[in-house]
Amino acid sequence: MRCLLPLILPLACAPIAAPDASSGLAWPAPVTTLTTRLLADPSLETALVLDPALPEGLAAAESAGLGEWTEVAGEPRMRRDDLAPGHSPGANRRSLAFFLHQTDAQLADTESPIRMVGTDGVGSTESACRPQEIYAIHALDALIRTANALSIDAPIDFALTTGDNIDNAQTNELGWFVSVWDGTPLRPDSGDPDSQADEDGNDPIAEFTPVGADFPWYAVAGNHDVLVQGNFDPSRYADDALGTDAPLGTRDLTQPGGPLGFSSVADPSRAVMARSDLASIYLDSPSTPGPVGHGFGATNIADDSVTWAAEPVAGVPIVLLSVDANPPDLGDAELSAAERDTFLVPALDAAQAAGQLVILTSHYALADLAVEGGTRLGDLLLTYPNVVLTVSGHSHVNDIRAVGTPDNPGGFWEIRTASSTDWPGQGRLVELVDNGDGTLSIFTTSLDYLAPPGSMAARARTLSLIDLQGGWRSHDGSGDAEDRNTELLQVLPIGWATLAGRAGVRSEGLP
Repeated sequence: MRCLLPLILPLACAPIAAPDASSGLAWPAPVTTLTTRLLADPSLETALVLDPALPEGLAAAESAGLGEWTEVAGEPRMRRDDLAPGHSPGANRRSLAFFLHQTDAQLADTESPIRMVGTDGVGSTESACRPQEIYAIHALDALIRTANALSIDAPIDFALTTGDNIDNAQTNELGWFVSVWDGTPLRPDSGDPDSQADEDGNDPIAEFTPVGADFPWYAVAGNHDVLVQGNFDPSRYADDALGTDAPLGTRDLTQPGGPLGFSSVADPSRAVMARSDLASIYLDSPSTPGPVGHGFGATNIADDSVTWAAEPVAGVPIVLLSVDANPPDLGDAELSAAERDTFLVPALDAAQAAGQLVILTSHYALADLAVEGGTRLGDLLLTYPNVVLTVSGHSHVNDIRAVGTPDNPGGFWEIRTASSTDWPGQGRLVELVDNGDGTLSIFTTSLDYLAPPGSMAARARTLSLIDLQGGWRSHDGSGDAEDRNTELLQVLPIGWATLAGRAGVRSEGLP
């Protein structure tokens, strides 16, 4: 089946005063990519000249017929035995943890004076602006709605969101992100109230109430959470963020489509953040869906840090460790020696002594993460047999790889998941299963967010595809078959045994 959404959709929210963006929509039952996949139709051979993130370029893209995909049958789960060759799991299996991985939502204050929309281009600056950016918050809301529905039959223990939750290290952006996950009202607009209402009166920047997660969620900091545009020290922009001049360009949402502009109405909520500010905002969240702080605690405020440890599933010996790969005064995708020695190694040692399995998370892929002084984090992790999984984002691409070899008891799996805002706009369900025979299986299942016709999620999907097909997004984040629906086998640490968790495999019940 071929799908082409019309130029202007009747969007998911009611007029500006309406509190609920989903009112009036019939949301279908969710499926995963085990059932149905969306394949992007071919991209242009030569990139569009005009930026599809801006009105003139978007009009040209839609005139060229971009925004079309093909719906195909889903793909089965692939068993990968890289770390346990030839092994067949036992029958007495127990589900230890089942979680949603979401990453790189990049919720943007699209009118901020410290945006750099004028630098958006094909290649290295391709993410300075996106066609779908004012809809990204509705894509995230739809992904959470989809996971909630799947959780009814396959209960999700928690969600893990691995950074670049926002786009520009601003207080208001992080407040919006927390509100989407917690299900509290928000207006994804700044300065004076604006409108991007279409001819039916639907408006993606109007106030609305997200659905909110039905399960606890944990947050990791990425480069866009702690650095302006993911690259620059926020302290250099503290005054500019609160001003009106936008020398490198912003979007004028007083005009239809949000064309390029160079000034903005000032807004104190645009204050840029230190790391301690992230912790303060996360700690200000409600106890439901929880946990309070979403991994962050008072120590993060005191230390101006974003590292944390949590035990996400009651009664199950698993610890979740989050590390900071954007340390001040070092390059990105790097771990400081101080963090390794004062946080990570003591936490790994404590988990090993307590007989806990470790899921290590960061915004960046961890096996290749540099450590100050010239070493690689993966080499350290391979010395801890209880490290079974690392989870990250940043690449905006589905990717899974085995780290180590079958004869190395410290071998583990590394999972990266596609962005929820760039095509294909997916999340991933991850389940750790004790096979009862000395091995562990990790089930991974990719899922698209629900996007019924007439929803703003559908518009987000179409615009993200236009970004890709028009050549202003350089790669399709879908990955290969072995990077999507899988069962990943590995050997458990010697002597590790438990009757924790739930009997059976929750992933086997997914549609």
